[in-house]
Amino acid sequence: MLTLPVYLRGNTYYFHTRVFGIQVKKSLHTNDKQTAIIKALALMRVCKMATDSSGFNKYKINLKEGILESDGAEDHANMMIALQSLLTKVENEGIAHAAKSTPAPAPVQQSGLKILEVLDQMFLLNDKQRPATVLAYKNAINEFAKFLKNPSINSVLESDIARFQVHLKTNGNSTRTVDNKVSVVRALYNFAIRLHYCSIPNPASNKNIVSKTEYEKNGFAIFELPEMKLIFNSDYMKTQKVKDPDYYWCVVLAVITGCRISEITSLTKDQFQYDHLDNFFIKIRDSKTKAGTREIPIPKEIFENKFGAKVNIKGKVFKYENRLGKGSGNAVSQKFKRHMKIVGIDRKKLVFHSIRKFVNDTFFNLNVGLEPRCYFMGHEIDNVNVELYRNTVTVAKLKDEISIAQMTIARDLSIPFYQD
Repeated sequence: MLTLPVYLRGNTYYFHTRVFGIQVKKSLHTNDKQTAIIKALALMRVCKMATDSSGFNKYKINLKEGILESDGAEDHANMMIALQSLLTKVENEGIAHAAKSTPAPAPVQQSGLKILEVLDQMFLLNDKQRPATVLAYKNAINEFAKFLKNPSINSVLESDIARFQVHLKTNGNSTRTVDNKVSVVRALYNFAIRLHYCSIPNPASNKNIVSKTEYEKNGFAIFELPEMKLIFNSDYMKTQKVKDPDYYWCVVLAVITGCRISEITSLTKDQFQYDHLDNFFIKIRDSKTKAGTREIPIPKEIFENKFGAKVNIKGKVFKYENRLGKGSGNAVSQKFKRHMKIVGIDRKKLVFHSIRKFVNDTFFNLNVGLEPRCYFMGHEIDNVNVELYRNTVTVAKLKDEISIAQMTIARDLSIPFYQD
């Protein structure tokens, strides 16, 4: 095995040998062993050429002193060729080594809008969000941004989402609340990705703690018919018809229309309309979802009593004002809780929204088809034929599908406006 006169001194390799009795000691300007060997071999070649007396080369190269000697023009030319070869070799190897040994540039810090700036853009471009939605989004994103010190939208990792979930949970939030807040973060990232503010995958995707099945299992309960009869046939309900008609008619409309409480309490006179066949209906213009924008047939009998006079007033039908973060239905929901307590209903997970579930469940059991139920309740229908290849169902058509079910509920609950 060839032993090269190369040794490591400190962090640099050196070439050390003798040429014509003269000690040659030269730094190889590298701390990489493989590069040092290549450079040393090149230098050895030159030294061999300088000391080889068997050929025609008589030139001398003293690398230490920088002395070059030759014998005649031809010998000088050979020496210059050898020297140029050495210099070219060493230069090329030095460049290659520099490229190899240069450390990779540090990752460029992720740039882009800050989390709170993206939120501002979201509401700037979508200025029709409900006040309650705006407040919920601002609260959740402000909490998220504060926790991570308002980073760039492109610098958040999945592990940051996990840490945020732990932070929320340890600070007293329920699992359902944690999922709701993370869903807001997910929605913000979906917006940022659509508008190319964000160049990374959504870090909040699939981060729900509670599965969809568990979520549905732990959702609001559905009223049973005996419970609804307790509510509607109670003395308290009869008293409220006179004492607080706004509350009374909100509850009645809920069980006849299946509307959400916010849809009912925000009703105005112009939302009660007739079609060309003289069918009465409520036109829901502003709802939680796109599918919620709908026309709901209501029994004509509802206008043949005192409620008809109430609808004839200008502006809002009910007294309830919109409260930031709670909407206009909170007062009704709270009073309904007291109503249930008075009549002795204490089953868990029963709330005002459970009336809506009761209506849908009753329609199902009375064989109202899926499509008319979805139109009536304002639910999405995940079917291309229905969603893209037909217009909205007419009031007259929907009335034919659901009127029997509506009147059955009215009869079962002894609602006074029902006329035999």
